[in-house]
Amino acid sequence: MTTPKRSRFRRIVKLAGLVVSVLILVVWALSLKWGLVWIPSQHRGAAVAGGLISILHSPGGPPRPTGWSVMYMTPKERTWGHWGLAWPRTFEHPMIVHREHYVPLWLPLIFTAIPTACLFWLDHRRVPPGHCQRCGYSLTGNTSGICPECGIKK
Repeated sequence: MTTPKRSRFRRIVKLAGLVVSVLILVVWALSLKWGLVWIPSQHRGAAVAGGLISILHSPGGPPRPTGWSVMYMTPKERTWGHWGLAWPRTFEHPMIVHREHYVPLWLPLIFTAIPTACLFWLDHRRVPPGHCQRCGYSLTGNTSGICPECGIKK
């Protein structure tokens, strides 16, 4: 039998995993139509657009305005390459080197949703009455109160 502290910890982890997974799905859905760009310095920045998280770095070239901005993606920009299927790449120009490193949003979703789903599945398994709560062995006719399979007391 699990202790209440472990049970509470599992509930918190499951809830946090569920919230993070739902937030990633919402951000992915919104990023297919709109993009959010943050440029803290003139040559660095980050963006969420087209199902991707991108880290931007351009050491040369003209300075850009800093701060937050929201952009609308036109239907032409909404191609399969922007659905989170792109990988890191480097764009080069004779005067400017512009690097963008992409992380598709489905990658963090996998790392949060699968363990969360496993926790929900493990906690959802019900042991029928008359069976050992630890291993599920049928204790029908057992008068000792000790499971012969795992040795736990009833």
